[in-house]
Amino acid sequence: MESQRRWWLVLIEGLVAIGLGLYMLIAPNSATVYLGLVIAAYLAISGLLQTFKGAVHWSAPGGKIDLIQGLVGLISGGGILILYFLKVLSLEMGVIILGIGLVVYGLLGLYENFFDRGEAPFAWAPVLVNIALAGWGALIFVDRSRDINLTLWSGLILLLIGVVIAGYSFIIRKRGASAAA
Repeated sequence: MESQRRWWLVLIEGLVAIGLGLYMLIAPNSATVYLGLVIAAYLAISGLLQTFKGAVHWSAPGGKIDLIQGLVGLISGGGILILYFLKVLSLEMGVIILGIGLVVYGLLGLYENFFDRGEAPFAWAPVLVNIALAGWGALIFVDRSRDINLTLWSGLILLLIGVVIAGYSFIIRKRGASAAA
């Protein structure tokens, strides 16, 4: 029953990632200008949903990690957005906050998937998403030293993350429906 209540939150997160990824692939020129803001927006939205999940399921296995992971995403992504709009964020500081936020967010998710999932069955989708997020943060740091098309790679990573998350939401829904039957 619990899965039936939250599968739609997972679907929303997946659709947001797909939308942002498509934006970065379809409109790379404008996306390049707003690359950091798009990534920060994804991290903030994902962090908000994860914080909500952690707060609601605090006592469940992984609940505390969900809350911490969500707060990392919300604070790093939301903080970048707020500081940008207040015009007090330098590009270098934004890149550092974003890279660290993505790496920490992804690593916390991996920790939860492998060590703090309780009786929940192992699932590859969250592992893939968290590897992609941590890798994305590392890619941001690599981009500072090499000339790679970060907009293209970010769009592809977001699209991959979105497809995996959206697909996983239907698996969660199906599990919840069959458990209720």
